[in-house]
Amino acid sequence: MGYVAQDGMKKVLFIAYHFHPDLEIGAVRSVKFAKFLPAFGWQAHVVSVHTDYYDRVETAPLPFHVAVERAGMWPTPLTFRRWVIRTFHALASRLGPSHTERIAGLAPPSPPSRVNGSLRRLLVQLFSTPDPYVGWLVPAVWLALKVARREKADVIYTSGPPHTAHLVGLFASYLSGLPLVVDFRDPWTSRPGPSDPLDRGFFSFQRYLESRLIRRASLVLTTTEDIAGALCALHSLTPGTDCVAILNGFDADDFPAVQRHASTPAWQPVSFVYAGTLYGGRDPRPFLVALGELMASSQIASDAVTVDFYGPVEIETAPLQGVLDEYSLHEVVRFKPSVTRDNYLRVIGDADALILIQGDDTPWAVPAKTFEYLATGNEILLLAGSYALAGLLRDFPHAHRADVSDVPGIKACILGILERFASGTVDRAQNARALSHLHKRELTREFAHRLDAVVTRR
Repeated sequence: MGYVAQDGMKKVLFIAYHFHPDLEIGAVRSVKFAKFLPAFGWQAHVVSVHTDYYDRVETAPLPFHVAVERAGMWPTPLTFRRWVIRTFHALASRLGPSHTERIAGLAPPSPPSRVNGSLRRLLVQLFSTPDPYVGWLVPAVWLALKVARREKADVIYTSGPPHTAHLVGLFASYLSGLPLVVDFRDPWTSRPGPSDPLDRGFFSFQRYLESRLIRRASLVLTTTEDIAGALCALHSLTPGTDCVAILNGFDADDFPAVQRHASTPAWQPVSFVYAGTLYGGRDPRPFLVALGELMASSQIASDAVTVDFYGPVEIETAPLQGVLDEYSLHEVVRFKPSVTRDNYLRVIGDADALILIQGDDTPWAVPAKTFEYLATGNEILLLAGSYALAGLLRDFPHAHRADVSDVPGIKACILGILERFASGTVDRAQNARALSHLHKRELTREFAHRLDAVVTRR
């Protein structure tokens, strides 16, 4: 579809590495802002990266018009290594999974990478500061200045991570004189720093870059109050004025059938779904152990539930295989590859219960998919400590929480969810009501209001 210019609108230049057709969840926030901004007098022009650098892409076009221009990346040793890894995985996928992989749905663990020697570690840090996408910096700044001049932009907006996008906006703002709005989807340096002397030195440099960025910014946005509070404390910002939290929210247009989605019949298994990457603190083993123990003790039948994980598995797979083998869960639990966004929305809409896992290393995080989970009206199983995400879901009766490693607590949650289905008390339509304040359109209204204020202050 061609781009249709809209006269009389103010213009915001988006600097967003992740943008459609990128399937990374980080792309959704910028895409939805771009979708709804015209309703409030703003038009987005996007500078992103060439789609060749995306690991997974959406095939369907956007259902609305937005101008997107893309810059390449200057090569670094790390980008070359990434290209080699991607090429290897592409070749491996053509050969097909082994018999073992087909049974469990899991790829064998990658051999651990070992960085030996101070010189090697120094080179890795040099070419990954502020992140491995630093090769995009110069090409993106050049393109951003070109687009800003041509389109007569009123303000620059950056979305990160990757935090290289913020540096693109910082330099483009200095060189163009345009005001800057920075959006931290995740923290940059407001988290505790590393203890290793070499890593700590580079972390201090990144904190300096962040301080320069925030000093230049007319407004700092975040996705949660916790991130906003940390930034305010670290950089002496005024909450609600200099730094504002705008939640991720959901797009009601993506969930048109919630009202018609009936409860699962008693004779069908209750389907649990996890959508997203498994990494770091997002370890499903305690959940799988809890499920296995419930079946082993005959508290639930082996055909009472199904569990599907959609997305990359970046944790060690051998322990997962061990749990599946120990409790004979191979017919119950399936690991599947990532799907397109349209299919993702269908998958979470068709599920009965949706799994969220949050480790103790990210207490500030509220994953963007949380709001889309809420929009489905489905039961939610939250495996997390009593952090920001738990606080958000506390008032929703269809959200069931246990600590991520609390097997007895997880078992109680699973039984509670199954009991709600057995008793017929699950009401998806009721669960999905009263969420209008989390609609992307309303959140974009707040975003546009903040942009208006920034331009007015110029």
